Formats: sequence, structure tokens, C-alpha cells
Amino acid sequence: MNIPEKLLGVDIETSEQAQDDKISPITVASTVTSDGEERAWFSHPTDMSIYGMIGKGKDENWSNFSPDGKLAPLMSKETACAMLNYMEEKVKQGYALCAWNGAGFDLKMIGHLADKLELAGKLALGLYDPMYQILTQKGFPVGLKAVQQGLGITQEKSMAGKDAPDAWAKGEFQRVIGYVIGDSQITVKVMLGIAKAEGISWVTQKGKPANA
Repeated sequence: MNIPEKLLGVDIETSEQAQDDKISPITVASTVTSDGEERAWFSHPTDMSIYGMIGKGKDENWSNFSPDGKLAPLMSKETACAMLNYMEEKVKQGYALCAWNGAGFDLKMIGHLADKLELAGKLALGLYDPMYQILTQKGFPVGLKAVQQGLGITQEKSMAGKDAPDAWAKGEFQRVIGYVIGDSQITVKVMLGIAKAEGISWVTQKGKPANA
């Protein structure tokens, strides 16, 4: 896998447990570049035409975005459109999109919400998705954490993914924002690790090393 140096990691969180065969409502999403631009994408609680994002080194944050500290339960079409347009612009700037199961899940969900499936599909064609490569070569998917372990990447997730829908619904916005940004960070680190190792390695459920 020939991996470019300029990467843009993408991840989304949904209001329910992720299912590839179901269009799930998005709550919040993140984009992280390999050179340190980190953003979370979410919507205003009362005006869906306004979208928000926070970024590393930026003044904007979720509490300033909403005076009472509340964010929308679900991402709006406008936010999804803005995120897709941002990704398209980053690709034009020479960044390569990467996501774990991004073709089968993340970009599909964003495309449906934005009503821009053509653009989402165009972006998916250039997406670096190691999980898809493992699936096509081995016939089974491998989780991001297993590949982290195989590549020696030590960054820990800040929460369990299964807890993110309830945490967002309870108003634990900063916690979930930190989690979704962390997943994009890890994805970028994994991609860079694959490039350095010139291959994909992971640890199986039995604790044994494997590679593709």
C-alpha cells in the first residue's frame, strides 16, 4: 500500500450502535490531518443552518458555539454538507482521506445525511481504508485496536465506542468530541505506521501476531 505523507483521518459517531447495512443518524464527526489540524463537526441545537466545529489552536469551541452549552442531538444536513465540502477541498490540496471502514460506513452515512452521495462516492474512491484491504485479502474484518497493537501504537481510546451514543444523548459533549477526534488521530497514526512497516500487522483475539 503506497501511502501519501499528507493524510486526513475521518471518523463519525452515530446515535445508535453502528450497523453498515443501516443508515444511522450522525451525532458528531471529526477530521484530523497528519500535520495537526483537528476539527470536530456538530450542529446548533436550535438553528440547523448553523454548523459548528472546534479545532486545535482555534478560539472556537462547543461551549462558545452554544451559550447554554447544549449541542444538537443529531448532525444537520448543513453540517454534513460543510464537512464533505471541507474534505473535498483538502483532497484538492493534496491530502489523502483515510478511515477505518470508511467506505462501508463513515462516508456512506455522511453522504446520505448531506444528500450528496455522488460526492461521497467520489471521495470514497480515493479513500485509504486498511480494513477493507484486510477484508478483501483475508475474508474477515479486523478492528482498529488490533492493528494499533500490531503496530505498537499506544494511544488509548478515551471511552468505549458503544458508550458514545448514550454519552452524547446525556449531554456529555466534550467527552464524545474528545473521543471522536481521538479515533481520527489513531487512524492517521495507524496509516503512518503501516507506511513505515510497509505492511499491515495486527494482534488476533488469541493474542497472536498476524499480517496482510
